[in-house]
Amino acid sequence: MHKMLSSVVLTCFVVMCYVSVSYADDAHGFVEPESWTVGDLDSTYQEWDVLLYAQGNIPDVGYITNGPITSDPTLSALPPGFHSGSNNFYSFAGDYGIECVIYNHGGTSGSGSYGPADGTRVLIQTAATMNMDPGAGGPASVFIDTLRIVDEEGIPVSGGSFEDAIRIEELWLGEVPGGHGNPVWQQELLWEFYLPGYTDDFTILADVIVHSSFKQMRVDTLIMPAICPGDANCDGAINWRDIDYLVAGMNDNLDAWENMFLPGTPSCNFANCDVDADGSVNWRDIDPFVELMNTTCP
Repeated sequence: MHKMLSSVVLTCFVVMCYVSVSYADDAHGFVEPESWTVGDLDSTYQEWDVLLYAQGNIPDVGYITNGPITSDPTLSALPPGFHSGSNNFYSFAGDYGIECVIYNHGGTSGSGSYGPADGTRVLIQTAATMNMDPGAGGPASVFIDTLRIVDEEGIPVSGGSFEDAIRIEELWLGEVPGGHGNPVWQQELLWEFYLPGYTDDFTILADVIVHSSFKQMRVDTLIMPAICPGDANCDGAINWRDIDYLVAGMNDNLDAWENMFLPGTPSCNFANCDVDADGSVNWRDIDPFVELMNTTCP
C-alpha cells in the first residue's frame, strides 16, 4: 500500500548553460529552491517537459551548472512505461518506473574537489496526471513513498530515501485537458533531500501509477557543508551565540543572516536555521532550537 498526500481527494554567466526558447507548459506549481539560486557555485539545474524518447531524454527546458560538468543528465521510462504520442511517459500494462540520472560536481564528469563534510541538497519536482481508481492504488500519480536516490551501482544513498526527505509537498492539484478533450486531474509533487557526505553522481528512481501520464520533471542540486540544525553562526556548537543569527534569519531572511557575517561570508548553510526542517525559518524553529542548546554538531 503506497502512502499518499492527505490533500489528494478530489543573464547566463555560469560555466555551462543552455535553455530552450520555449518554456515549460505542463507544470503549474513548480518552485525555485528556497536555500539557493539557480547558477550558484556548485549547483545544477535540469528540467524536462517534452519527452521525445522512452530512454535517454536530455533536458529540453534548461540545463545550468556552475562549474562545468561534461555529461548531460537523462530521464527515462522503465518497463512497462513507454513514450507516448503526446511526448510524455505512459503505461497501459501496470505501474511503471522513471529513472533520472544526475551528474554532480563531485562525480566523474565534474571538476570539483570536496571533503567528507560536504553533502548535496536535492530538490525534485514532478508533474503527472492522476489515476483516481482506488482499485489500482489511486488516487495517485507518482507514488510518493517510492521515490529514492541511489548511486551508480544502484545502492541507496544515505539521506535519499522517502523516510529521510527534508520535506514532501503537493505543489499543485487541478484539472487539465486530457485525451479526447476530457479533463483529467494533474498532481505536482516536491521532494527535498540532503545527502550527507555525498557529492558524486546519482540516480533518482520512482514508481508511477498505471494510466498516469508523466509529463514534466525538474531537479535542482547544490553541494554544501553538512547541515547542523541550530548552529546558526557556523561555529560547530548550538548555544546562546546562535540566537542573534537565528533571529536575523527569521521569515526566511537569507540576506539578513548573511549580513551577520560581514565582512566575511558564512561557512555553513542557511538550512542550519531551519531547526525543525520544515523548509522555512520561522517561529516554529524556536522550541527545537531551545531543546538543542549546549550541544555540538555531529
